[in-house]
Amino acid sequence: MTDVIDLRPDPDETEPSSVDFANLDSDQTDEVDQAVDPAASLKRRRIILAVIASLVVLVAADAVIGAAVHAEHQRHLAAEFAIPTEELAVGDAAFVLQIPALGINEVVVEGASASELRGGPGRRLDSVQPGDSGNTVIQGHKTRFGGPFGQLKDLKGGNSIYLRSRSGEVTVYKVTKVRKVGSDQVKYLEFEGPNRLTLVSSAGGPLDGSRVVVTAAADDLSLTSENAGDTAGKDGAAAEAAPTASAEDEGAPIQTYDVRGLGGAVLLLTGIGLIAVGILVGFDLKKKYGWGAVLLVAGSSVALGVIVLLFNISMVVPTTY
Repeated sequence: MTDVIDLRPDPDETEPSSVDFANLDSDQTDEVDQAVDPAASLKRRRIILAVIASLVVLVAADAVIGAAVHAEHQRHLAAEFAIPTEELAVGDAAFVLQIPALGINEVVVEGASASELRGGPGRRLDSVQPGDSGNTVIQGHKTRFGGPFGQLKDLKGGNSIYLRSRSGEVTVYKVTKVRKVGSDQVKYLEFEGPNRLTLVSSAGGPLDGSRVVVTAAADDLSLTSENAGDTAGKDGAAAEAAPTASAEDEGAPIQTYDVRGLGGAVLLLTGIGLIAVGILVGFDLKKKYGWGAVLLVAGSSVALGVIVLLFNISMVVPTTY
């Protein structure tokens, strides 16, 4: 009987036909991925790098470009303010706001939508004119576009606030309250009542709807029982004025500026896409054509995406952030 010869190769000399991915840790999985498909692994790493770089570029550009936009708008508004007029349109220079305790000296425009606030603080159109009976409400950015209202929380009871109109009239206010309120606390926006000024800005981060609210009474008004305990002394010698209002007292309806919409969403996504595409394309351009092509093509795409994104990001963050 003829012996059967096993012609199969020694198992020790064969290459493994499969890999048990379930028993591999993350480092071993990365090594297997590179061995199996290094191009796919490299592409994933580039996408991750593109996302991180996009966020870094956006934050840096927001700080630099936003501050430059605010400064340029203020220069134009200051020149406009020097021309007396009684007819004001939305976006026109309306007042100069001065708060010596904070070093604030800003031209205030008519209107407080996202587009108006890029150049500085803005008066809500549904509030009264300074000096009239009622509530004048001025909103401003805390961080973006120069952050003119970034220090509102540092005001003290008794600090002076000055508003000068284009006709030369000056209205003086004294701070009576400085407080933080939630997005559902809106009684401070009621427009009836005595002559007073309300300054509003964001209190938290870019996704936080809370607000810093400063209330100031016209300087020629006597103190009421409501604000007597919140106002103390003169500028530079006042106690912190920060009583907390209850949600029940602050539950009135509010007219808000809604900047959301299909057009804004499309522009927002377009900006993100331009940044990501520019960064991803830059890798291939660098290998084939060098840094010149990267700066010309990829750099242009990233720059355009940043600009589109910066001017439309207000639809996902508070208007006054």
